Amino acid sequence: MNINDLLSNALQRPVPPTTSSTMLAEIPGWDSVVMVRLMVTLEEALGRELAESEIEAVATVADV
Repeated sequence: MNINDLLSNALQRPVPPTTSSTMLAEIPGWDSVVMVRLMVTLEEALGRELAESEIEAVATVADV
């Protein structure tokens, strides 16, 4: 699964064009619910639970 797939899955729609430095909060429609969806998707893709510090460190597309 690539980054656009992860973001689209979280947003539940196609993600607009982004760069690695795009802040997730700048993506139209991004909110706390979308962030939770992204974290759940990441945990499923990685096959493990993310630590709180890992979750808190995710702010940009590159962080994902």
